[in-house]
Amino acid sequence: MGLALVGSLIAAGAYWRVRSAAPPSPPAASGDAEPLKVRIARLEGELKDARDRVARLERDPKAGAGMGQEHVESGPASGEIADLKRRIEQLERQALAGRSAPGPQGRTIPANPAMVEKEKKQLADASLPERTRATSLSRLRMYGAHKTDDVVESALALVNQSQETNIRTLVLRNLQGAENPKLVAPLVALLKGDANEDVRDESARVLGDYLEQPEVKAALEQAAAQDASEKVKRRAQSVLTALPKPR
Repeated sequence: MGLALVGSLIAAGAYWRVRSAAPPSPPAASGDAEPLKVRIARLEGELKDARDRVARLERDPKAGAGMGQEHVESGPASGEIADLKRRIEQLERQALAGRSAPGPQGRTIPANPAMVEKEKKQLADASLPERTRATSLSRLRMYGAHKTDDVVESALALVNQSQETNIRTLVLRNLQGAENPKLVAPLVALLKGDANEDVRDESARVLGDYLEQPEVKAALEQAAAQDASEKVKRRAQSVLTALPKPR
């Protein structure tokens, strides 16, 4: 009983450290890399804590309770998992923004080929957790390595496989700027037929990169006029009226 209580307190401490993490400070200047590295390391540590906690709760909702059945029944693990997953998404965006900040004029961070290949393999590996795979795509985008056919195909496979909205939208978000024509037909299909409004919303956003293609413009016009979600209608309309992106 004593060991279980200690384990519970340790797990709870990790969880509350993630929930109460202070918002990131403004990105460091390119000549001041050390504070930026420290901040990224902290964010990645918090991400690991949160992911570990989610994995434990998904395997066993009683994990970390350690205080008897009464506590388990009164502590909604599903709500904690959802809260943690939202926090993980926020931390991923902060870490990605922190890494990309030093690049002048939005340039990507150079990466060696071995690192890129490692992330590609993780993205394509269906035996890995979906969030691990989605995070690999985030890193590939950060390195400017998300444009190739193999990355696009692996990312689309993950979108089709996953049942979690936050995973699917994270993947779609990180396909923006891929400039790969293989994305057009699948994204149009998602915009027209996916049941989830957030997935349709992200699909519309990414399709803005291909607005010069007639089928894309027609799909966005249809969404702007007929989609069941006001959110998707607004997104499609904003994409259609946005200024053309410089080439």
